[in-house]
Amino acid sequence: MRKVSSARGYTMVEVAISMTLFAIGAAAVVAMERTSVQGDADARQQDVATQVAFDWVARLQRDALNWKTVSPTRTTDTRDSNTTYLNNNYVNVTCGTSPAYTPTFVLPGTLSPVVALSGNVDGRSYAFDMFGHDRPPGSTSTVTPPGVVYCAEISECFQDTAVSPATPKLVQATVRVIWPRKIGSAPDPSFCTSASSLAAVDVDGGANTYHGVSMTVLLQGGMGQ
Repeated sequence: MRKVSSARGYTMVEVAISMTLFAIGAAAVVAMERTSVQGDADARQQDVATQVAFDWVARLQRDALNWKTVSPTRTTDTRDSNTTYLNNNYVNVTCGTSPAYTPTFVLPGTLSPVVALSGNVDGRSYAFDMFGHDRPPGSTSTVTPPGVVYCAEISECFQDTAVSPATPKLVQATVRVIWPRKIGSAPDPSFCTSASSLAAVDVDGGANTYHGVSMTVLLQGGMGQ
C-alpha cells in the first residue's frame, strides 16, 4: 500500500497574495528610485544655475570698474556714459519700500548700448546651455533657440542717490537665472527672448512655470582718474 505524502503545497490564494505583496514592494522601490533621479537632476540644475548667476554678478562687477563718481578732480559721474549694464537704461528708479519697489527684470545686453551676441559670445550672453556655457540667443525675438536651458536676467535700482565724493551712488543689482521647471517638457518658446514678459514670470509658482535662483550685489563707482 502506497503512503500518501503529508507535504503541503501553496494554494492559489497564497501565491496571489505573495505576488501582490511583491508588486507593492517593487512599485515602492521604483518610485523611490524615480524620486532619487529627479532629486539628483534638480540639484545639478540648481548648481549650474547658481554658477551662471555668479558669472553674471562678476560681469556686473567688472562693468562697474568703468564707473567713476564725482571727485575733487571730476565734476561728472561716468556711470551713464561709460558702463554697459549700469547706465540709465538699466538703472532709473530708487530702491525702497515707500512706494513699494517691484523689481523689473530685463535681459542684459538688450538695452542700449545693445551687446552683439553672434559668433563667440563667451562672457556676454544671457542664454546658457545645460552645462552653463554661454550660447548665442538667436536672431529671432520670439523663439528660444535649441540648446538654451538657462536664462539670466537683471534688475537694478539706486540704493543711494546722493552724488558727492563722500557718498557715491550705490546700485543694487539682482541677477535671476530661470529654467523650465518640467524636465523634458518644452518651455514657452519665448521664455529667453526679448519678447518674453520677464517681470511676470512665475518662478516656482506652479507646475508649468520655472525654477529660479537669484543673487543680489551692491555696485559702487570709484573715484579714480
